Amino acid sequence: MSVELVERAIRSYASSRDPEALEELERACREKLGCSLAKALVERPRELRDYLLKINDRRGAEFVARELLIKPVARSLGMESQVELLTKLFMEYPEEFGSVIKKITASASQRSAASENHL
Repeated sequence: MSVELVERAIRSYASSRDPEALEELERACREKLGCSLAKALVERPRELRDYLLKINDRRGAEFVARELLIKPVARSLGMESQVELLTKLFMEYPEEFGSVIKKITASASQRSAASENHL
């Protein structure tokens, strides 16, 4: 469920800002890593970070990660104030980032399911 939540957040955010950049990155990720951006962000963050560093300098990779991937997810989870921290975690400790994102999105998915059951 966490990959789906991440994918919805990224697509929703990017569709109004820079859909072409997202589609290009999505296509490259599928070609180079064999999976979607959302799946790479959640399940293979080191590979995604390394790929971003391969196609950009460090500042560029960090910008793409923050603006196209992490910020949308943080906003969808009500964690806008944590964007910089999550970006730093992604860039410096990608495995830890993956663990944190899995926990946060799993918790959000459970809350969402619980609220739907009460309707």
